[in-house]
Amino acid sequence: MTSFFDANLYHDLISGKSVTGILHQLNKTPIDWYSKSQLTVETATFGSEHVAARTCTEQVIDLHLTLRYLGVPINGPTMVLDDSESVINSADIPHSKMHKRWVALSYHRVRYAVAVGIINVHHIAGKKNPADILSKH
Repeated sequence: MTSFFDANLYHDLISGKSVTGILHQLNKTPIDWYSKSQLTVETATFGSEHVAARTCTEQVIDLHLTLRYLGVPINGPTMVLDDSESVINSADIPHSKMHKRWVALSYHRVRYAVAVGIINVHHIAGKKNPADILSKH
């Protein structure tokens, strides 16, 4: 399973909210997608990307459970890709310091999933990220 996510900071000019875009693939076939405004207003791309990473992680966990209920074997962790190097690098640092509470909670949710082997996070170039079409419309 492979998942791509992206966030578009300050997408809604009226509310100031960002948009999260997520695309899930199973054997390179799209099986689910998500595009929605975030619940919080972020002042930096880092926070917005972390919220998107948490949403993607929670959806991956739900998809793993659904596929197991259907009898589909899940071998190994899901590869999760994003174009924000700072978010990807911080997912590997267990003692990274966050200044906002919801960003810290998002970080810890993603970090936990990496630590227990549910997901592996990797960087992808922004122009090659298919989740861009779900967040920058």
